[in-house]
Amino acid sequence: CSKNIKCFNVDARDFVIQLQSDQIIISEVIMNLPNNATDFLDVFIGYANRLRDHYNRSQLPRIHVYAFSTSDDPILDVANRVCGILQCDLLQLGYQPDRVDNKIDIEIDNKIDNKRGTKLNSKKGSKADKKIESKISSVDRSLCWGHIVRDVAPKKVMICLTFQLPYQVAEREPTVFSSIISEDSETKRKQVIDDNDSDNKKKMKPEDNN
Repeated sequence: CSKNIKCFNVDARDFVIQLQSDQIIISEVIMNLPNNATDFLDVFIGYANRLRDHYNRSQLPRIHVYAFSTSDDPILDVANRVCGILQCDLLQLGYQPDRVDNKIDIEIDNKIDNKRGTKLNSKKGSKADKKIESKISSVDRSLCWGHIVRDVAPKKVMICLTFQLPYQVAEREPTVFSSIISEDSETKRKQVIDDNDSDNKKKMKPEDNN
């Protein structure tokens, strides 16, 4: 298993941009930091331009992004937030208001009641689980849908929104401000290290007894 897994510890935007620059096609993305994961979605704007000749509309990545919401319709709330970052509309994202599939959480996550957030009785491998697995596999890949992960506070839930990167977003000019932020962050990081080294040297210097 270890031969097939590589671990990285770098800035999220830098990591994704590097994959695209290396012409590595991304199929699935899990962004599981609900506090601000949606803010990093801008790195996928211009995905096609970074992949250049390796770009194919039939191989656009599917993204699973987590977020908090206090809205009465938390899935729509997060979908609107995602559209704001990606600069697209709900239809381009694959969210269709008239389809029940957009709120498939009641059937997919059968351990959570969408309205109350309470756990439902379910046994692993039950007919209900098999029905849910069948429902998941039947969901159109281009469709945007979400489910409630759990309650985190009264009237506040964690949502996972799944969608395929819209080609309208992928084929635009890439954003560039994220790289500037990364460079600035790296400069500040080096400055902190240099300052710490300087302080440590001062502490290690013998005191003058004269």
